[in-house]
Amino acid sequence: MDTALPFWGGSRINGPHGKTIAIGEQQEELIVADLDCSKVRQARFQLPTIRDSNFDLIHCDNERLNHRIGVPRGMRST
Repeated sequence: MDTALPFWGGSRINGPHGKTIAIGEQQEELIVADLDCSKVRQARFQLPTIRDSNFDLIHCDNERLNHRIGVPRGMRST
């Protein structure tokens, strides 16, 4: 891909707890890694922002904001 924007490379894939499990070089390349989805879900639940969330309140507030300011066409399913 030819682009006017330079990218420095160095992409990485981190595991559920932030440990780097794959890292790219400076040139263009594809990096891949296997992730255990159950460990990702478990790690996410351990985050206070997820674990302590009141999903009913979040849903209610999202609906309130949707009705008040709207959502751009194509940004919301249903």
